[in-house]
Amino acid sequence: MPIKHTFSILFSNLALVVKIAIVILIILLLALACFYSVIRPLYLDVREIIESQKFTVDAQELVNHPFLTLSALQESYIGFFKQIHWQSSFLWFVLIFVGFKFFFTLPLLPATKVMYVKMSTGFDIGILNAFISTGFQNLLLAAASSVVLSVVDIALSLSAMFLCYALLPLIGVFAFPLCILLYFLLLTARMAIVCQWLPEICASESKNIFKNLGNSLLFSFKNFRKNFLCLLFINIVIFAIVCSTMITSFGVIPIMMIPIYYVQYCIMTLTLNFSYHKSKYYIDNGSTVYTPTRLF
Repeated sequence: MPIKHTFSILFSNLALVVKIAIVILIILLLALACFYSVIRPLYLDVREIIESQKFTVDAQELVNHPFLTLSALQESYIGFFKQIHWQSSFLWFVLIFVGFKFFFTLPLLPATKVMYVKMSTGFDIGILNAFISTGFQNLLLAAASSVVLSVVDIALSLSAMFLCYALLPLIGVFAFPLCILLYFLLLTARMAIVCQWLPEICASESKNIFKNLGNSLLFSFKNFRKNFLCLLFINIVIFAIVCSTMITSFGVIPIMMIPIYYVQYCIMTLTLNFSYHKSKYYIDNGSTVYTPTRLF
């Protein structure tokens, strides 16, 4: 039911998706303005290394000769690792990653707040009011989660990259899908552990987000399997849509999926939270109430 209701509620709140898209665009411009002077030289260095590999991916060649194309990618991947200056670039990369994560975490709590009020009362408080009402909580949440979760995400990413680098001589191009799958599962597990933090902040009268985190972890561990499977499903759906439309839509559809995923993630966490607490919630625009009774 959480999965079914997530999509039902999402389609009933497409206006929020548009508003979040505008917020993300504004945040992206702010983030780029803040980090442009650091990003540009790093981007130029990485581009120079990639261009020196003289590797280009052609969609037709990938379809006609997948193993030859992936083999060429393997050689370029190994060459990139050998040429990149990890010592000088890694610290700047971490700082940029944490900074961008801070900015892009900002819409999550307001979007969850809007959907929490709408699902529990049927009333729409508006995204601007949600930003104002969450205020300091939102800034503290973005700061804390961007630092802590960035460490975890970077560790997972580097582990997957180095594992792929180590497996390439042993199993060849099969190292890529294996490491991507492993990274995907671990990232979803990380999301499942903290997925109830946002709903607990919205539902609690306490302004202490760290107390809300403690409460959310208790629920997350009790229902880890359910949280993991539901999040894995929406992650697979979004990932499949992005991969299948990346070339055919010239990247337009993958970009459109970003605000959709934001709202979908917020709704999914809320449906899981309401189900855990056996609380009633609206599954459309304030006309149909659902009472959680099923175990899944």
